[in-house]
Amino acid sequence: MRWLPLRSTVPGVGLCALALAGAACQDGHYRVVVHVPGGVARATRVEVVVLRSCGEVSAPGVAPSAPLRLVTADVDEPSPIGKIAAGTYGLYGRAWEAGCILYAAGCDTVKLEGGGEGTLDVFLGEIAPLGCDPDERCAAGVCAGVDAGLDAGRDENDAGADAGRTWTDAGLDAGRDENDAGADAGADGGADGAADGSIVGQDGGPVEACEPSIVGSVDLGLGAQGVAVSGSTAFVAAGSRLFLVDISDPAEPDMLSEVEATAAHRVAVSGPTAFVADGLAGLTVIDWSDPESPSALATVDTPGTAMGVELTFIEMVMIADEGEGVQFVDVSDPTDPALVGSVDTPETAWDVRLFPLSHVLVADGNGGLQIADVGGKAVPGIVGSLDDIGLAESVALWDDHALVAIWDYGLKVVDVSDPEAPVVVGMARTPGHALSIDVQEGYAYIADEASGLQILDVATPEAPAGVGSVDTPGLALDLQVSGPLVLIADGAAGVHIVEHGCPSRDFPF
Repeated sequence: MRWLPLRSTVPGVGLCALALAGAACQDGHYRVVVHVPGGVARATRVEVVVLRSCGEVSAPGVAPSAPLRLVTADVDEPSPIGKIAAGTYGLYGRAWEAGCILYAAGCDTVKLEGGGEGTLDVFLGEIAPLGCDPDERCAAGVCAGVDAGLDAGRDENDAGADAGRTWTDAGLDAGRDENDAGADAGADGGADGAADGSIVGQDGGPVEACEPSIVGSVDLGLGAQGVAVSGSTAFVAAGSRLFLVDISDPAEPDMLSEVEATAAHRVAVSGPTAFVADGLAGLTVIDWSDPESPSALATVDTPGTAMGVELTFIEMVMIADEGEGVQFVDVSDPTDPALVGSVDTPETAWDVRLFPLSHVLVADGNGGLQIADVGGKAVPGIVGSLDDIGLAESVALWDDHALVAIWDYGLKVVDVSDPEAPVVVGMARTPGHALSIDVQEGYAYIADEASGLQILDVATPEAPAGVGSVDTPGLALDLQVSGPLVLIADGAAGVHIVEHGCPSRDFPF
């Protein structure tokens, strides 16, 4: 799909041909020079992302939902893309001028044959200009919420404060309902900064701050996509591999083993068995009774692309199967899993959670939050939905509230006590792109892509408040909280172990 002039200056030549002569065509390190209309005199910010294909871009200027890599580029100067495996990719660039006006974009399919070092020239074409949303302001060259909840105590002039805000929300806010019932309770984004830089709640009272810090890391050599924890073992889904890591000493994690997969995206663990959402391969079942020698037991093909996985209490696994909704797999015999049912969703199912025993919550991409009854009706089906809350990437459950990670916003808190009439009761912006969410003791932990880990206090669902964050060197794509630790799948930067430093609290649920 090529709809704007983003192209190599050597037509028909792949990136390998631009590498140094004699380099081996394997993985390679590359740079990109972006040429934009008006050059440096006009462009104030330029970005290039690597995509699986240009087909992920729905229209000129619109931000894709799952970039493989993001580069903030210099105009007319070489900017590193980094190490990229051989394959065919889409290179998508966008440029902004003063006032955060997006004015140029383009995408082109490029075949990467691998190896060496090289420079690729790309050219952007002008598009109809797009500015910030009415509820945003232009700050330091990027669009941001007027009361961004996680800016609590930050110096607005700190050049690093907005380092992760590398995308505007242009074109993806069409589904955002600014009049959601009850949403105004959290519309200011949770916490604001006090004069002394401390975090305060929406009522002006203090909020207990978390103190997250990275204590350990593992370089996998592959991009970490998903993570799960069982006891002292972390399971990392990384495309063609599932890695097992001993985290008994968080400061010194130890690689235990790896097992082949097809396109491992997410993973869930029950007893000696791991269940991998394995892309086009479907569900792959792994026996890890011997952590140093795991083995694949079986794979069951699903009709779509397996992107998320959730366990139930009745030897059943639910698969968020992208365009094919939610698939139910009987795993009572792990060596012979079988598809036994499904629920169709209107858009793309990315994540799924059980609620509490007879309903499921589905993060359905542009379909928002979908709620299905899978126990109380003869035929499972959707009984409630909020399809106007933004691009839903992930969902977690806190009491009778769904915590929905909205890619182009942050967090939206939905009261699902009546599954047939869900209502937004609170919201908070995050500085990056919310891709995954987990919850423990009233704290929501969000993998916020280029902005690392963001922590919000959701003990009062109507007023979520930012209470801590830590940047990660890569793109935070998934996470799981386990006691005092948060495991983060950080894309090409591997997996990181974070001590969240949040005060412990007890709740009756």
